[in-house]
Amino acid sequence: MNDIRIIKQSEYDDAKRVWRLCFPDDSDEFIDYYFARRTSPELILGAFSRCGELIGTLHLLPREISFLGHPKRICFVAGVGTVPSMRHKGIASAMFEAAYPLMKKRGFCASILQPFNVGFYERLGYEPFVYAGIGEINTACLLGVPLPCVVAPDADKMLSIYNAFMRPFTGFALRDKACFENLISEFSLSGSVTVMTENSYAFCCIEGSCANVYESAGDITTSLTLLASRYSSVKALVPTLYSDVFGVKQSVFNMIKVIDEDVLISHTGFSTAAEAVAHAKKTALSFDRY
Repeated sequence: MNDIRIIKQSEYDDAKRVWRLCFPDDSDEFIDYYFARRTSPELILGAFSRCGELIGTLHLLPREISFLGHPKRICFVAGVGTVPSMRHKGIASAMFEAAYPLMKKRGFCASILQPFNVGFYERLGYEPFVYAGIGEINTACLLGVPLPCVVAPDADKMLSIYNAFMRPFTGFALRDKACFENLISEFSLSGSVTVMTENSYAFCCIEGSCANVYESAGDITTSLTLLASRYSSVKALVPTLYSDVFGVKQSVFNMIKVIDEDVLISHTGFSTAAEAVAHAKKTALSFDRY
């Protein structure tokens, strides 16, 4: 049986090593940023071999979301990985089983993650929660839209745009100015860009002549028009109600698992978590990946 526990401060660099092995496409610049600004040792569950080597990690990131109009404390799971030489031995599943009681002990009422494989996480008790339009947008729908004026990224303005844009939805992260300051820093790393207009913003990763939009809020037509003027291809994540407009396919964006039913349904008017989650799915939206 592998030892599974929260890592120590002295093991933090080793957790970075595991991340590099599990996610080789991530740049050192991003990994350094993530470990400096997004996580910490007490948030990392580690799986250790019998000889004490760290061979897998699961990051337990605390978040607060709006769930049916009420703030709920949830655990966003990220960075789930097992070193290549130890895969297909049930280590990731064992880390999840060890994580659930820890999540409840830490006061989380639900766990949310972005799936690499929906079926794998369904076997662990998760279910699809947020659907979104994900793919290359049909830029023909932007013809005739005036090219907007660009403004410098501003965390306060982004927060205001985000809050107004998210108001009709549920399941989204409750953010503050510091969150947008982090995002602006993240998307100033190599290969990334932030664009902002008076009434919209977009965070993107650039691959050659393609802009991959990770998040866009406000009048998203204006920010997408701006990107389409700069890049030959624009791939974006948009709310499902925009899927047909931009010609993108609906896909599962994130999944949810109930950890504490009583806390999750408190003040929602629903008697079971299954009913509450089913209702929330109708208007659920999120941009968060970790």
